[in-house]
Amino acid sequence: MKTKRCVGVFLHHLRPNYGVEKRLGEKMGIPVRVADFKKMDYLKGLDALIIGQNGLSDFLEVDQMCLLEFVAQGGICWIMHQDHERWTPHFLPDHLAHPILVARHFETTPGKKEYMMPWVEAAGGFLFDQPNRIGLEEMVYWEVDGNSFAQYHKKTPERIKSCATSCVINAKGWEILGSYKDAAIRDGALLLQAKYGKGLFFWNQILFPETRPARGDRVLAFWDKYLANALAYFEHFKKGEKSVVKPKAKNRSLPEKVNYKLINHIHCLDWWGAGSHPGTVNAAMKYMGFDIALMSVNNAHAFGEPVLEGLERYNDDRVLMLPGEEFHPLNWEGKEPINRLHILNMGGKTYSRDFHRCLFNQRDIGRYLRKALDYIHRNGGLASPTHSDPADDYWHDFDFDAVDIKDKPLTGLGGTSVERFWLKGGRITVLMPVDMWGIQWLRANPVFQFVYLDGKPSRKTVLEAIRKGRVMPALGIESADVRMGDCRPGDEISPEKAARLGLTIDIKSERKLQSLRVYCRDQVFVREKLNGRCIRKKVELETCDLRGYVRIEVVGDHCGLATNPFYLAE
Repeated sequence: MKTKRCVGVFLHHLRPNYGVEKRLGEKMGIPVRVADFKKMDYLKGLDALIIGQNGLSDFLEVDQMCLLEFVAQGGICWIMHQDHERWTPHFLPDHLAHPILVARHFETTPGKKEYMMPWVEAAGGFLFDQPNRIGLEEMVYWEVDGNSFAQYHKKTPERIKSCATSCVINAKGWEILGSYKDAAIRDGALLLQAKYGKGLFFWNQILFPETRPARGDRVLAFWDKYLANALAYFEHFKKGEKSVVKPKAKNRSLPEKVNYKLINHIHCLDWWGAGSHPGTVNAAMKYMGFDIALMSVNNAHAFGEPVLEGLERYNDDRVLMLPGEEFHPLNWEGKEPINRLHILNMGGKTYSRDFHRCLFNQRDIGRYLRKALDYIHRNGGLASPTHSDPADDYWHDFDFDAVDIKDKPLTGLGGTSVERFWLKGGRITVLMPVDMWGIQWLRANPVFQFVYLDGKPSRKTVLEAIRKGRVMPALGIESADVRMGDCRPGDEISPEKAARLGLTIDIKSERKLQSLRVYCRDQVFVREKLNGRCIRKKVELETCDLRGYVRIEVVGDHCGLATNPFYLAE
């Protein structure tokens, strides 16, 4: 908005120390005057009126007709994030006075709260496109001072790890620009607008810092870009011009890489703490640098039917999320834990409630597992026991494609049920699960796997790579490439060729690496201390008795990597 435009702000008497009105003056050079409702014609001459963060009071409702006339004559009423406990819609025109604010930023697991942020709908694309391009990752993992009103007597605001604390529902008559969903909310909004007469009600239910952030604060950096975009939109609106969004690139596939970072067992729109919106997962993946996710929702309502098309709208040229479900049987036959028989249906095209049930005895368990695996394979998925105990080997007797084990791949697979399976000639892919209950858990447990693909990233190429074992579980590793010539982990190679080619290792870590172990079967062939973040070397295998398989483990300071086996042909 050009500086000749005049902006006002309506502030509550218990206002925070810092607000969007101050930032407009500091960053944009736009003076903002306080709308003093004690004076006649207090809205006269304004182009836009900001209702400050948590700034609602009964004065707005008492003088409703003045506000409505201001908007009807072409004014813009810009509503900032409002407190759900004090919210009332009755300052709005009757046909727009339906919205309800619902608190959704609440504690789920100890110390972690539901993270809220908008998914930008096509109608709101202009707010994130012109003049500044804003990515979803710029709204994830916020820490912002807010809720000053509730904290007023404590004199310090609350530190909020979210973009919002409540969302709008029942937005009849409003156009949703940025939607919100979680385990209970299916039609929420955090960005919305409604035309009224010649003017506009514009509402962003996202938090602005209530104390001045330090230089370089990423929340303030977002707002600087967003404010410029919002002002540009208001200028278009005032002139009667339509804001045009640049069309998205037709090529939405990920760029070609040596391998990709894949996260596994990602809950989404599930109950109690696992309710992250798929758009929020997209944002978190970009922020953390992950490429591919195998989702593990517990119900068919998460994305809608058909499943693949329902999830596709959240994929783009940087993130590929693939469908999946976690079967949640509760095991009451006496062996702990009761969740030891949970199964991932990785990449399955359909969801089923038939496998969320209680199990009571060994015969019941056997029938259940065979039926579940048959269902997964018939519907194009891969089956994996999940969050498995390293010693538990029940899965040896069933047709699983992979097994995911918490932590153990990064501390050593020696003596585990997986090693025992490999030693007796079995082939199965080891993965590591995030078991993501909210995006805060992804940050706390950012385990992933490097996956080698044949062709562009897709459901087909990812599942095929997992089936073949072309996977390296990792934590805190920037890049990794481990090969025998053209062979990658999971491939079969003759002992003679392996001896001739040797093993090439190229790993770059975020933290200091401490040791390298190269195994042939269950024997350590090479053991080497490390003292740096990188390892680039060739391991000669000519003197090794090459039988069964070769694999490596690299361990460091809260980082590490393990390959699946290079299988040696008999």
